[in-house]
Amino acid sequence: MDLIRNPQLAGQSRWTAKKFYSHFTDELSVEIGYIMVVRWFHERGFARKVPRFWPDRQDEKSREAFVQQHKVYPADPEIDL
Repeated sequence: MDLIRNPQLAGQSRWTAKKFYSHFTDELSVEIGYIMVVRWFHERGFARKVPRFWPDRQDEKSREAFVQQHKVYPADPEIDL
C-alpha cells in the first residue's frame, strides 16, 4: 500500500491504473490482468479522475428517447434487473 500512496517510490508523480499495471507487470514481474488492477483500486476506494471518452456528434433527441423508454424498466415486475 505504500507504493500506492507514494508513487514517488517508483519514480512516478502520480498513478493511473495503466501506469500502475505497467509497473506491476514489468518492474515487479507479476502476471495480472489490467481489469484486475482496476478492480483492486476500486475495491480500496480509489476512483478514476480522468474522464472517460465521450463521442462527439451525439443525437440528443435519440438519447432522450432512449432514457425515457428505459425509465419504465425498474418499475416493471416482469423485468429482472
